[in-house]
Amino acid sequence: MTAPAHSTGTRGAFTLIELLIVVLIIAILASIAVPNLLQAQIRARVSRAEADLRTIATALETYRVDANHYPPTPLWSLPSRDFRLKRLTTPVAYMTSLPQEVFSPDGEQETYPYWSPGLNDAMKYSPIYFYLDDERERRGRWALFSRGPDLNYEMAVEEGGSGILVHYDPTNGTISNGDIMRFGP
Repeated sequence: MTAPAHSTGTRGAFTLIELLIVVLIIAILASIAVPNLLQAQIRARVSRAEADLRTIATALETYRVDANHYPPTPLWSLPSRDFRLKRLTTPVAYMTSLPQEVFSPDGEQETYPYWSPGLNDAMKYSPIYFYLDDERERRGRWALFSRGPDLNYEMAVEEGGSGILVHYDPTNGTISNGDIMRFGP
């Protein structure tokens, strides 16, 4: 019996060129997938921050119905912002716990900033009050904030010293300037 003519005793193997092409294709696919994965994580955190602010807003409005006022903003000298919204968790549980800011820098544990006018409102004497005041008058009686993906609170100062709040806009890139905000009611 004779062996077929095309069999010369060499076995089938990949050439170096074929292996390089496969590695190149995998690298191209990875360069496309990794940035999309990172952007998906940021979009998920933005959605989480918006959901947290919506949950706090619902608790604030429920508190308002029961107490006939919003929780006041305490003095800035207090050690923690948690105290500001603590009334939403005790003694009546409008929320089971206060959500933590998802964009806290360096893993700090902090709640979302909350501001509402009150008798002991030291914020009236703070520069931020003048930024918030126009927005509050147009939009409602309280404000909630998240740092946004850039991890900074943004306020732009216009000519003449007046300021505006910078809203986060994902169309300017996933990590763009601006804060995620909610005003009520």
